[in-house]
Amino acid sequence: MNKKVDLTDTNVKDWLNRVIRKIDQQFGENISAFQEEDRTMEFRFQKVMQSIIKRLDQILLEDADEERGFVTSKDFMNDFAT
Repeated sequence: MNKKVDLTDTNVKDWLNRVIRKIDQQFGENISAFQEEDRTMEFRFQKVMQSIIKRLDQILLEDADEERGFVTSKDFMNDFAT
């Protein structure tokens, strides 16, 4: 039973490290700087969650800005072409 728990723990940690590297690359975050051995998985998951929420907020703001923009002829044609 201990072996299975250790294996699961290792798999989750490896997966979490891959997720953190991906977030660092794509979002320009620096979560991996916090990855010292004394950091818990909870701490790492919190950092991932904060980073994703930050990015989702940026996307929502960008969408809100686009909705306030002007209608282009391309948008006009797409609406009436269908």
